[in-house]
Amino acid sequence: MTRLVIALLAMLLFSQTASGQVAVQLPVQGRFSVNTSVSVPDRGTAHLGSIGRAGESRSSFGPFYRGSSIGLFRDHSGVSTSVFIQDLREMDRMILEGNTPASQKLTGRGMQAYTRFMARDRALKARRAMLAKSKSPSTTKPAAPKEDKGLKFLQLGRRAIQRGKATVARMHFKMALKYGSPAAATELAKLDKPAQAPLVSSKPLVGAPAPTVAPKKSQVVSSK
Repeated sequence: MTRLVIALLAMLLFSQTASGQVAVQLPVQGRFSVNTSVSVPDRGTAHLGSIGRAGESRSSFGPFYRGSSIGLFRDHSGVSTSVFIQDLREMDRMILEGNTPASQKLTGRGMQAYTRFMARDRALKARRAMLAKSKSPSTTKPAAPKEDKGLKFLQLGRRAIQRGKATVARMHFKMALKYGSPAAATELAKLDKPAQAPLVSSKPLVGAPAPTVAPKKSQVVSSK
């Protein structure tokens, strides 16, 4: 009987000890906000606020408090702000200044070597261009002869003269003179020259009455 009681007590103590070792960590959520205004320089940081909490707990279990557990927790939450200003104008200036040609950064022997290299590179490119031009067949068509607009307008003006259209001929001659035809100036001068008056014939017309001539009076002077 005594052994049975001892066995039951041992089982009871063991079950309580095992159950006391089980721990469950529950998630803890917290939220807080800060409503304020601060002045922060470029690439600076400002602390806006924080919350800290701590706690300790202890529990005992089993007959005669033979088992115990201790729990501790600490919680800290803080808010801070960091400022980094992107000066786009300054970035553009630095990029443009950093993208300078290599010839502006070299001096002395480096400059001489760079000059020789660039001259050699230009000569090589020119030689390759000449070889490619000599090997490739010529595909360019011969240029068509340009139409002489001055001569064309001059001919049109002369045709208008033959048809008796002096105003149209004058317009064509002016266009020919505009396109550099020297003969157009001569034709314009002919058009601008006033026409000569017809000559009057001294012969009497057939069937016209002959002009009458008045007889001259003679004076006789007598001497006494």
